[in-house]
Amino acid sequence: MLKYLSFFFTLIFLVISSLTLQSCSTTEVSNKSYTIPLHQSKATSFPTAVEPEEIKLAPGDVLMISVWGQDALTKEVTLDSTGNIYYPFIGKIKASGQTIAEVQAEMKEKLSHYYNTPELTIIPQNLAGQQYYVLGEVSKPGNFPITSQLNIISAISSAGGPNNDAGETVLLLRKEKDNLLVAGIPIQYADVTEENISSMTMTVRAGDILYMPPSRIANIENFMTRLNSILAPVLSIERAIIFWPQLVDALEGASEETQFVIPLQ
Repeated sequence: MLKYLSFFFTLIFLVISSLTLQSCSTTEVSNKSYTIPLHQSKATSFPTAVEPEEIKLAPGDVLMISVWGQDALTKEVTLDSTGNIYYPFIGKIKASGQTIAEVQAEMKEKLSHYYNTPELTIIPQNLAGQQYYVLGEVSKPGNFPITSQLNIISAISSAGGPNNDAGETVLLLRKEKDNLLVAGIPIQYADVTEENISSMTMTVRAGDILYMPPSRIANIENFMTRLNSILAPVLSIERAIIFWPQLVDALEGASEETQFVIPLQ
């Protein structure tokens, strides 16, 4: 069992690290096409959509800002390395870590000193600072930017799709506040139809990790050994042992209702 704990450690480390730093659907990739079963499992109880206003901005994000009736105030701005943007009359604003709605409210308040009830609008152009990770048995594992709203199928496609050794369950890890949500999402390999794609509504969020395990769980060690050479564990062995059975169930697709929460504090 202990040789598999390194796998668990590494995934948890990536979730936390990605949050501190921080579309086009393909119907056939690699040698496999894939769909999500039309039935809803408990794993899909994650929020199914993320509106742009809910996304926390990060350095590198590009925004289009405009004020109704003031063409000179239409500006494309990019969050700099410190997370700041600069705008006429307002100057510097700390946008990193805030939602678009929060930045918009702050800017409207500051502009109200110069304009009567300004109608300010912010439209995201490129959310380059938002990243997710696709790991495991895919053609091109790594981190990818969220440039628009995308679902899990699109996210896996961005990594080249599952390879020939991939299993039939994708593992989603998502950090929310002080908890880590873990969900095993069953995938069956079959012809993808437009109806099936539209049914896959779970939206990928910044910091999400999608792990495509091998068809046999015994093969996980080969993949995780490479990552463990540069990553360190963050959870205690005792806690990993407690949650290991649920994680194995999620990876093996033993239950369509595999979802659990790990307290991080």
